[in-house]
Amino acid sequence: MTKKVIGIAAALVLFAALVPTLNAQWNQLLDEDFESAWSTTSPPTGWTIHYDGSVGTSDWHPRNAHGSKIASIQYYPSETGVDELISPVLDCSGCDEVWIVADHEYNHYSGAYTSQWLGSTDGGSTFPNVIYDYNASTVYWTKDSIDISSWAAGESQVVINFYGDGYTWNMNWWDVDNVAVWAHSGGVKPAFVDTLFCEYFETPRPNWMPAGWSQIIQNGTYPYGGSYPHRATWWHFQAGDVLYDATTGIGTGCACTWFDASYSMNQNEWLKTFSVDLTGYDPEDSVDLQFNSMFYMTDNSVFHNYIWVSTDDGATWDGPIADLSKDYGSGNAFTYINDYPNPLSLRISEYLDDTIMIGFNYVWQLSGAAGIWTIDNVCVFVSGGGGNGPGADSLDLVMMAIIRPKTEEAANVPFTPEILVVNNLDSTAHARISCKIKEIAGSTVYEDVLSVVPIEPGENFVTGFKDFTPESGKEYNALFVLEHPDDINPDNDHLDKNFHATVGMDVTPFEIVLPADVQNGSFVPTAKYTEKAGAETETNLVCEITNQSGASVYKESVSHTFAANETWTENTFPVPGIESGTYTITFWAEFPLDGSNISFPPISKTFTYTTSIAETPVPQRTSLEVLGHSVNFALSEASHVNIRVYDAAGKAVTTLVDGSRGPGSYTMNWNTSGVASGVYFVRMITPEFNATCKVMVLH
Repeated sequence: MTKKVIGIAAALVLFAALVPTLNAQWNQLLDEDFESAWSTTSPPTGWTIHYDGSVGTSDWHPRNAHGSKIASIQYYPSETGVDELISPVLDCSGCDEVWIVADHEYNHYSGAYTSQWLGSTDGGSTFPNVIYDYNASTVYWTKDSIDISSWAAGESQVVINFYGDGYTWNMNWWDVDNVAVWAHSGGVKPAFVDTLFCEYFETPRPNWMPAGWSQIIQNGTYPYGGSYPHRATWWHFQAGDVLYDATTGIGTGCACTWFDASYSMNQNEWLKTFSVDLTGYDPEDSVDLQFNSMFYMTDNSVFHNYIWVSTDDGATWDGPIADLSKDYGSGNAFTYINDYPNPLSLRISEYLDDTIMIGFNYVWQLSGAAGIWTIDNVCVFVSGGGGNGPGADSLDLVMMAIIRPKTEEAANVPFTPEILVVNNLDSTAHARISCKIKEIAGSTVYEDVLSVVPIEPGENFVTGFKDFTPESGKEYNALFVLEHPDDINPDNDHLDKNFHATVGMDVTPFEIVLPADVQNGSFVPTAKYTEKAGAETETNLVCEITNQSGASVYKESVSHTFAANETWTENTFPVPGIESGTYTITFWAEFPLDGSNISFPPISKTFTYTTSIAETPVPQRTSLEVLGHSVNFALSEASHVNIRVYDAAGKAVTTLVDGSRGPGSYTMNWNTSGVASGVYFVRMITPEFNATCKVMVLH
């Protein structure tokens, strides 16, 4: 999913930070909280709802959730069609900056379903502008602020459309609330910039904690990791540490935290600044928090990289003003410290006239997933002073960031060079942009020139270059140069970046089939792996089981040569000879020549093992049956199972099962004492099976 929520340098802004300190130049064009009396067929004043088929909860409708009345689409009763929640027409003429702000959540099930925020400049006749695309990915309840100036500023017929299309069974729900559009007219040029502090984390251990900074260690019983070179709370990552290089920090050190390799503790780790005095400034001045960050999240549902602000010395916290793994995370991939969107800049001007503290909060829910977060070069600036100083109406094209190449590109896989350019004027400028790539300490291996590139007002993601294919193991430098005869500041028209091509070995397990969470009797450790680098790879697949003390009680490996992009289920490990108890099982892949790990990351889970007492027949088919309060299900093979109960409005009431189970028959009792009388639906989902049973609850 691609979205512009928080941005780079001073050009991009988290708009939520602007709202509390509005001056006369900002106007709120739309403010919809969906609290009025409305329905699918009688939408809020000025709004329009389009739907296909009969009216139901699978169309835009009001419901109570997240503490208020919201607009929502739910999967049931499932239907195929288009559902649109369309705003009134908004007049943005005379405006040079337009933002949309909304609370929202989208929960995806499987398969295809289109869910987007779209924009129109012709009163809603067409919607060519994609503001936000969920791309069939779950996004949990959050507030996002998105700059739509590039197409909405100066237009008099702007319309917003929350657009859904497809089979609603493939999604669970989509919620929207507190939709606002803000527009700004008349720009100012800062007359001053005050640097309140910059922290570069260059002081080595053991006295690395910056003066006045502090931390909260939740994971106190296991704060220093295991055999891996990491720590499970904030600490100092520095030159000489394994894995520390220019991709993780800037200079000789950074602040860093990793996941708990023991998988024994949830993490809620805090690194807090000293108090920063923002009093005495003009209410129209701006405050920006800027920093660089590297993060790697293998499962965005269990990791958070929160940024918070406190005005009472850390007693309470506002926000979060950002969550990096949600705003920018892309699954099993690194965002390195010099990759886009770095350096990040968050506008926090609403805290002018306060004394604030900033908190960097790493949250990890106990899981077999892995994550890492580093921060560096943390600064707070105040700028302002007003005035349309010299050059305010002159062209200044700014090359803001190199999007591609990333710091690390896959070997022998072509990519398209891409940059971000900002045009400060309200008219289109045509520039010449060149890209040159050379080997480090070597010759030029790639050149391309875009002779006439239209640079529209605002942000422009410039592609169009021919592809470049990096060779395995080589290091390169990419140089981009922008040229325009009227540009008053050519010093910001070029950027370069070093990058390297990975060797191209990535065989990663993605699902543990056996053991089950509660494993009765002997089992063959089984996991699913996939080759992700696109190359044939010889591997040793490894399985290790450790007890609650962390001691290894079982470790075996089997060899397998993966074809490019092959998915493989490994089920030939020897049967473990272990006693009843609680264990952690981990799967990964190694390169046979040197034993190095090539799984990013390994996968682990905790399970309970009991010796088998009696053998029972394996069911011939997977099934679900609900008899009164008794929920019975059968599995013909080991599988991940999710069983949830929903009310008639499609709201999840409880989760009965969510985890791996071995083949067999299972029975559980649903305690209905806490639910009202009425109709409910019990839904069972596995990768190969789904079914829904209707049940009536009477008290």
